[in-house]
Amino acid sequence: MSRRPFRNNVKTVLTNQDLKCLQLSENNSKSHFSKHLNNPTGSCKVCGGEKTFDINTKKQEAFVGHHVSYYPQMIAFVHYDCHKKIHDLENPISELIRYKEGDSKKYYDLRNRYYETNGAAAA
Repeated sequence: MSRRPFRNNVKTVLTNQDLKCLQLSENNSKSHFSKHLNNPTGSCKVCGGEKTFDINTKKQEAFVGHHVSYYPQMIAFVHYDCHKKIHDLENPISELIRYKEGDSKKYYDLRNRYYETNGAAAA
């Protein structure tokens, strides 16, 4: 299923500085250029709970990386359900949303362009 129909058809203006920032974060270790608000193996930034265990798969469920901001890149690791609470339309958790409208589209467009030009598959 393509994600294209869900995106706004808005032109993104990309500057050389945006591309430099993305190249630095992709060429070097992500932890060096992106700030993590908590440890991906620790506890959820929203509820403080530990990772959950799926009885069916008998595996621990990984946290979701939530972009608190894109420029500079800041990520919080949270449960999937807690991530939905962050973006709740009626009562969002605004202290974990520090980006402007359009930043996510700009970031992912830059990332995809970087992967296309360098012949690597997008993560």
